[in-house]
Amino acid sequence: MSKISNRFSQFSQEPLYNTKAVVQRTGVAADTLRAWERRYGMPFPERTGGRQRAYSERDIAIIDWLRQQTESGLTISQAVALLQTGSAIEQSTTYDPAGLQELSNTCVQALLSFDMLKAEAILNQAFSLYPVETVCIEVIERTMVAIGDGWHAGTISISQEHAATAFMSLKLSNLIHQARTRFNRGLIIVATVPGEQHELGVMMVALFLMRRGWRVIYLGSNLPTSELLHTVQRLKPKLVALSATTRENYGQAVHILQELNKLTKPLIIGYGGAALSGKEQQKSLPGSFLGYNADQACDTIEELLA
Repeated sequence: MSKISNRFSQFSQEPLYNTKAVVQRTGVAADTLRAWERRYGMPFPERTGGRQRAYSERDIAIIDWLRQQTESGLTISQAVALLQTGSAIEQSTTYDPAGLQELSNTCVQALLSFDMLKAEAILNQAFSLYPVETVCIEVIERTMVAIGDGWHAGTISISQEHAATAFMSLKLSNLIHQARTRFNRGLIIVATVPGEQHELGVMMVALFLMRRGWRVIYLGSNLPTSELLHTVQRLKPKLVALSATTRENYGQAVHILQELNKLTKPLIIGYGGAALSGKEQQKSLPGSFLGYNADQACDTIEELLA
């Protein structure tokens, strides 16, 4: 056992607490606890005569420590390795596509049934098994694409689409809030163009950049051009990243990119979103196209700022 594991020897191992009590004390969801136990053998609560889980003070201390490590940027597998050996393993780049697709499919069904508790449990399970970036792209983004396609096809109601979007927006907002812990790199401003209401993709960009150590000011959706320009002039970021997803907002995007390009250099401008993804469009736009998803966008941003 590592020194990190030994630090928990002071805590009682008497199994006194049920799952509900552990969830209340640690903030870790019951589904997440079960996923950690099933996949990593940790925690390993005892069982009562009725086969209910019973946790000790030591279990609770370990769970809380694991939570802190994952909030600081480690994956759960890295945190468990650090606990057991004293060194964090590299996260495997081999994921289970079928498993990720199944998580997305079940999340779609939960959201269409307005079962937000089930959708929350599904995402908690996903985050307990995979890195944040993988869950965002392979589960959250895939879920919302399926729901958007259903809405366009007329098989999903506006209420269902709005409820799903609100749920995912809140989830990403919470992740962004949790990521505001440490920044040792430069300032980046992230926003949508005026008139743009779709912001989940650009929220992922903000989140991923924060997790890479950048200080990010996320200005949200539908920000007036004058406000964006004023904020850029005031804060002087290293880069501004904008998103436009609908064709109706293409003209607004061109205008704001041109206005940003007039500002005092050095200012690096990046853009993304379906409305700006055409090769011919990019030839006439100031700035750099960042990519087709949030992970690509962050890689491109770091190349531009290297």
